Amino acid sequence: MNEEQIEAYKKEIKINPDDADAHYNLGGIYSALGMNNEAIEAYKQAIRISPDHASAHCDLGFIYIYLDMNEKAIESFKQAIRIDPDDAEAHNSLGAVYSFLDKHEEAIESYKQAIRIDSDDAEAHYNLGIFYAKSGKRQEAIESCKQAIRIDPDLAEAHNNLGVIYSDLDMNEKAIESFKQAIRIDPDDAEAHYNLGISYLKSGKCQEAIESCKQAIRIDPDLAGAHFILGTAYSYLDKHKEAIESFKQAIKIDSDFRDAHYNLGISYFKSGKHQDAIDSYKQALRIDPDCRDAHCNLGIAYVQSGKYEEAIESYKQALRINPDDAIAHYDIACSYSLLGNVSKALEYLGSAINLGFDNIKHMEDDSSLNELRDEAGYKKLINKLKR
Repeated sequence: MNEEQIEAYKKEIKINPDDADAHYNLGGIYSALGMNNEAIEAYKQAIRISPDHASAHCDLGFIYIYLDMNEKAIESFKQAIRIDPDDAEAHNSLGAVYSFLDKHEEAIESYKQAIRIDSDDAEAHYNLGIFYAKSGKRQEAIESCKQAIRIDPDLAEAHNNLGVIYSDLDMNEKAIESFKQAIRIDPDDAEAHYNLGISYLKSGKCQEAIESCKQAIRIDPDLAGAHFILGTAYSYLDKHKEAIESFKQAIKIDSDFRDAHYNLGISYFKSGKHQDAIDSYKQALRIDPDCRDAHCNLGIAYVQSGKYEEAIESYKQALRINPDDAIAHYDIACSYSLLGNVSKALEYLGSAINLGFDNIKHMEDDSSLNELRDEAGYKKLINKLKR
């Protein structure tokens, strides 16, 4: 049927080469068949004949979007809007292209124009909410999502996005309710189950978080974030065997998932597997060399393995990131003490105290500092804190 239509329009064009609508309709058939280059040429011919053919400009823009030719798509939609400023679809599509390019303010303006033309366009309100959120305008984002839901109560994406915004604001009960609404509409929305798991975890409801993440994974086994949150919930419940397996699954899906490597290191450490913890922290640091917590936890794992010099190097990496990190100074002092290097231990202990480390009880109970107890310098530092 499509081939017959193509031939029919070609014959029509042969008879009347300046029939813009024939070129335009031919472009539509080519587009439906995925013959994008032919469709582009047909639309261009329609525009050459009739420069104010708004639909040809708009449909040309759609093909450019499909081909990731975003700048050309922008120009096409702008031409369509120049011809018909009240073309809501063109404004919406222009907003979509701007969104691909992370041009948030331009996207917001385009969606506002679409809503000006059609105030009951739920998708435009929803998209506007997304870009308000990305621009940090969360209250406006909430209002936009609520407008989308008012128009279309069963727009699952709007409920989900509203939940994400509430979650970002630590309004977890409202977030949970929004995600539940999204799941009511679409029970197989893996992202909504995953987001619900995050909000449950933030609310301290670990078992509910586990169940939500399991649902997300049932729907989409390759959702790395769901495995990660599942592992985090297990770790909060001290179920480190299950946590380790979940973090491994997240890493299997995304080998550069920094936080999964980092949390895997924590679970290994709590399970007494210090070398595995060291290896996991190193993987986190391979991905993000400036992760202060990974350097510090790596140092702790080295200490537990009796590798004090390596621990000192790890803590010093933390100081590279934040030279005023009092805890890192303290941990270096402990490592030097364990090595029997009293002068260095006192130097870093003094730095830690000067930077605000003032937990006297912890210092007096910490066996790592036993080498310093009888030193005059140590007693002087403790007395300084007690005053």
